[in-house]
Amino acid sequence: MRPTTKQLLLGILLIALAVRLPNIATHLPGTDEALTLNVAAGQPWGTASFEFFHPPLFFFIVQTVQLFPEPVLLLRLLMVAAGVATVLVTFFFGRDLAGSRLGLLAAFLVTINPMSVIYSQHGRPYILFSLLYLLSTWLLYRFLFKQDRRGLLALPGIYALAFYNHYLSALFIAAHVAVVAGLRLRRPIAWKPYVAVLLVTGLLVAPILLHFLTNVADLSQSPQTWMGSLTPLTFPYPVYKYAVMADISTVAAHYPPVAALFPVSVALAALGLWRLYREDRKKACYLAGVFLLVFVFSAIASLYILIYFFRYLTYLLPVYLLLMAFGLEKQRPWLRAALLVAFIVGWAVVLQDYFTVSLLGDWAIDFAV
Repeated sequence: MRPTTKQLLLGILLIALAVRLPNIATHLPGTDEALTLNVAAGQPWGTASFEFFHPPLFFFIVQTVQLFPEPVLLLRLLMVAAGVATVLVTFFFGRDLAGSRLGLLAAFLVTINPMSVIYSQHGRPYILFSLLYLLSTWLLYRFLFKQDRRGLLALPGIYALAFYNHYLSALFIAAHVAVVAGLRLRRPIAWKPYVAVLLVTGLLVAPILLHFLTNVADLSQSPQTWMGSLTPLTFPYPVYKYAVMADISTVAAHYPPVAALFPVSVALAALGLWRLYREDRKKACYLAGVFLLVFVFSAIASLYILIYFFRYLTYLLPVYLLLMAFGLEKQRPWLRAALLVAFIVGWAVVLQDYFTVSLLGDWAIDFAV
């Protein structure tokens, strides 16, 4: 890594930390945050999670921080650390994909993106979910495209941590398996080490697999179905949240021009994927698969269990921003600068609103976290 790149990366990480610390100790709890803290405090240590459709890791973290002074602040600081770590992994992923310039640009987008910032202050498992997804996706990329098997040693542990953190990590692991299988059909790859990764992962998650399957069976019998909740906004809404984060009604009432970031971000991500496809089809197929297949699997699963919510897809954000960065990088310098300024200003407006209203009781409604 060149000295200039190191300095820029350090600056980005410091900005990431700075924008995730305001009001960290004083903003009011968001959606389910207070519930998580109360439930974890009211149950024996290490057992609270089994009252809900959630595995034990995050509740274990919550119960552990409650053994110390200022548990809410400590929990949120841990989420801030996970958010900053996500920025760092985004840089490494982008650098491996297309060089340090792309890595820096993608890391900067994650740094200032409102969804990433807000969930980095939120005492829920989603930013940790995002970090584990991104880390596993990057390590799998290195194995498939750089023949780096060292990351495979960590991959079972990361998969298992993701599953213990949130059961829906099974969807991105399934997307990884599908992508590896698809690449295997198109070109020879050393697939046996990855099979070993999956076998070890299976052994690691076996202790909670019965709990997972029992909850799936119970929820699948619910009268609520995906078909009953479908609206025209169901599918694009998660991507809208990636681009804007604030609820549609909030944006329409207070800063309507910011809504334009949604179609612009989609165009940039699509352009980035297309340009990557023209340069390296296999890399483009990999990124498309690990991103889009999760949406597909979520929609299919929602025929039986209602899980197609933006909140359960927030963890895909860094890969979306990586594609956006690739699209930005391919623009003419003046257009790239203008678009980047537009996103900086638009996201600053949203974050300023968030930092203001998060001190009020109904802020989670304005941002629909």
